[in-house]
Parts: sequence; structure tokens; C-alpha cells
Amino acid sequence: HLKHNVILPYRIQQFYSYDLINFVLGITVLLGKFVRYSDIRRFKANNILLSYYGVGCDEISLIRIRNDARKFKFCNSCMEKDEIGKSCEIRNLMWREKAHKVAGLVDFSISSAPCYDYCHMFFSNSKTAHIQFPVNVRAIPYSPARAKTKLLIAHAPTRRGFKGTDIILKVVKKILDIKKASFDFILIEGVSHSEYLEKLKSVDVLIDQLDVPIPGMAALEAMAMGKVVITGNIPEYYNYLPFLKESPAVHGSSVEDDLERAILSVAGSKNIIEEIAEKSRQFVMDNHDHIKVASLFENLWFS
Repeated sequence: HLKHNVILPYRIQQFYSYDLINFVLGITVLLGKFVRYSDIRRFKANNILLSYYGVGCDEISLIRIRNDARKFKFCNSCMEKDEIGKSCEIRNLMWREKAHKVAGLVDFSISSAPCYDYCHMFFSNSKTAHIQFPVNVRAIPYSPARAKTKLLIAHAPTRRGFKGTDIILKVVKKILDIKKASFDFILIEGVSHSEYLEKLKSVDVLIDQLDVPIPGMAALEAMAMGKVVITGNIPEYYNYLPFLKESPAVHGSSVEDDLERAILSVAGSKNIIEEIAEKSRQFVMDNHDHIKVASLFENLWFS
């Protein structure tokens, strides 16, 4: 902590030349419990606009308990199976004090999905908006799913509880052992992001996170590659972003019968796999291209 106190003036002053700072997965540039968040008031004193983009579990979005009343409850399986992150309100007992330190100081509060909307409750004076995940589509090789006798289905958990891996493995085993469905299945785990994308090239179908309202980043990257994706895609949230009703993602939840139907539906639709693959790539290009998303931020910040 002493180290961070010593370099505090330098860490702050290097940001004074900016007109706007956008925070992602946190809202301070400082480390150390005695100096964290002290930069926010200094930025405001220098007339710097402050923006927060909620994209995941952090001490501002506070999604785990706050989402408990929703139909999708990935927080429950995460708490049961995963090591709880230090920003989760279960471990971060000082979250109210920290939230108080930034309340009223943020100019723009932006969320990428319904499960991250709770960030808005801390920024009472901010301008709020929904802006989708940005994907650098051109950096993802197009390797689309192909119609063939046996599809290759994959699941690639970063955290098993968060992704609903136990349910996925259980349902896949049941389908292969009892239903005798004709597909191959692999688990991609413990690899770097570049290794993950390389392995994904040979895959036809990705089962991504369950119990989410709309597709997340991993699902979108797979769609950009031209894969058929099974993940949360709940119609009641289609109005969250204007284009969600056009998503070709196949809805799957942690309800075993629902997930089984989704997998069997995809496995039995080999004749339209290539059509879905093409639509998936186009959907991400049309709606999540990072250049297009950047323009949405610019319009919000400087209009």
C-alpha cells in the first residue's frame, strides 16, 4: 500500500490531459485500500468527464445477489462451484462505502446487458444507456459450421459455475448415452484466448453460458466465427437492444429438459446449419462491430 501512496501524484496527473475517462470492470485507477477511489474527485475537479461501462462482475455492477430475483440465476451456480471473486459483494463487505465514494460523480452509466443494469443505481446524476458488447469481427477468422453426418459440439467454460458446465455435461451425457444422438462433444478448458479461438475453428456448435438474458462475449465471438451457438436468448429481453429479436442464437437454459431440446434441435437441423452459421456472422458484423459500437459511445458522450 505504501508503494501506491508514494506514486499517487504521478498516477493521477497522467490522466489530466484527457477529456473523458471510461471505466470498465472497476472505477478507479489506483490500488491500495487507502487510496482507491480518491482519484475520482480529482478527475472531476479537473473537469474530466467520467463514464462507467458495466460488462461483468465487479464492485459497482454487483450482479450476484442483485440478480437473484430474475429468471436467470447464474450467480447461484457460480457461488456453489466457483471461487468467489474479490469484487463480489459476498466478499467485498465495504461495497456500500465504496459505492458512496463514486455516487454523483459519474457522468455516464452504461450497461451492456440486463444483468449489469444495477450499476445505474449508484450513479443517480448520470446519463444512462444500453450499449452492446463490441467485437472486433475482422480479427476473428471466419470458419463456419458445415453440414455433415456428425456435428462437433463444444463447451468452453472460463468458470464452470458461471457457465453452468455441470448441467451441460449432464445433459450432453444423457443425450449421447440414452437418446443415442449422433454428434461429437469436446470440452475446451484451461487454454489462452488465442488457443481457444484456434480450437473453435473445427467446432460446429458452441454451448455457451446458460441462464443469461442475452448472448455474452464468448457467444458473440463464436457467432462471428460462423458457429451455431446455444446460450441464453430470452424473448422478454429483446427490447433491451433494438436488434436482439434478430439474433440467430438458440436459447438454452439450466432447465435440463429445455437444454436437451435445444441441443437435439440443433443436432437434428444439419440441413440448415450452414444457413445459421452465415446468419450468425452477419448478425455480429451488423450489430456488434467494434467500430460501430465505438460510434455509439461517441454519440452518447459528445452529443
